[in-house]
Amino acid sequence: MTKLLYEAYCNEIENDNSSLDLSRNSTRRYNKRFLYKNYKVNGLKEIYYFIFYSLVSVYVKIWLVSLIYYLIQFIISIILIKKYKIKNSNLGFVDSSKAIYDIDLVKEKKDIHLIHYKYHFLCCCTRVRDKYKAFLMTIKTCFFIISIKKDLSSSEYDSLKLHICDMYKLALFYQFVQNFDEENTTFYADSHYERGVYIISNTKKAKFYLIQHGFIRDDIKFKYKFGHIDMLYIYDKIFLTKFEQYYNKIKSYKLIKPNIKLRMIEKNNKVNIFIVSSMNSINYELNLIEKLLKNRSFEIFVKLHPLYNYKDKFYKYFNDITFVEDFIMCDYLITYNSFLGYEYKALNQKVIWLKNYENNIDELIKKLK
Repeated sequence: MTKLLYEAYCNEIENDNSSLDLSRNSTRRYNKRFLYKNYKVNGLKEIYYFIFYSLVSVYVKIWLVSLIYYLIQFIISIILIKKYKIKNSNLGFVDSSKAIYDIDLVKEKKDIHLIHYKYHFLCCCTRVRDKYKAFLMTIKTCFFIISIKKDLSSSEYDSLKLHICDMYKLALFYQFVQNFDEENTTFYADSHYERGVYIISNTKKAKFYLIQHGFIRDDIKFKYKFGHIDMLYIYDKIFLTKFEQYYNKIKSYKLIKPNIKLRMIEKNNKVNIFIVSSMNSINYELNLIEKLLKNRSFEIFVKLHPLYNYKDKFYKYFNDITFVEDFIMCDYLITYNSFLGYEYKALNQKVIWLKNYENNIDELIKKLK
């Protein structure tokens, strides 16, 4: 099973590689030598960006010290004896509040036991023999990667060294899911193409229900196909073909609606425009705002992506727009490709996709009048 872990990490590197263009509005050019969370790394402040590359440049030369790290993790996991007995037949794997929200959308009347994808929690859910097997898997995978070094590009090899830092946790996760059977267990997850989902979909140890987390791209060239999905929950049928190109088999699907509350805003005589910002479309958004402000009939609200700090990009218009963090009622939601657009669409709200008007903002504005 060492190859399964390796394949999961290879796919994550391809995901990083495909998202390089998401940083096209950045003043930096990402160093392709290391493909590791490049979207977030490019958003770091200058000092942290410098520290990151300095540390990484040293680590990739001495990366085998990670074997000591894995050994320490293994020893600690043995000390953390199994506390939780998982008896529920419906298990939801979560790593954030958004994942919990997504699983709540499809719970219906089922009681779903949440399993947190965290090292400490997995240690408390697995037996000693599982931990021992996970440790052996981790070490074997490291030496497997060394053995195929000649078949990898220098970028792939160095990127793998960074991605596998959490490999013992992933191996623990693999051993955990081996303790269930397809007849009596259903796994729920909301990640589209991350390493944990690659493991679940390819081990066939339970029925697998996948809930759409957000926007799914159709241009990622994964080295290895994901496995099976028994039930796929999506917001729009257009996403089905995108999932089908990455997964070997999707047995069935259902359309779902979001459970978000839209806040009423004070009524005025203007057209309320809600711009849901994305990191890869800042320039288009700024161009749109500039043209909207020339017409005093628009009230502009902007929601920034919560994971990135780029509010300063809009400093020129601070006195003319309103930043919001929640979800508001509006006349039009405009976004380049934020998944929130599909959630609003599912709630029968008017949505305009900025990506369709990259070179013709004036035409978009005509639709708002």
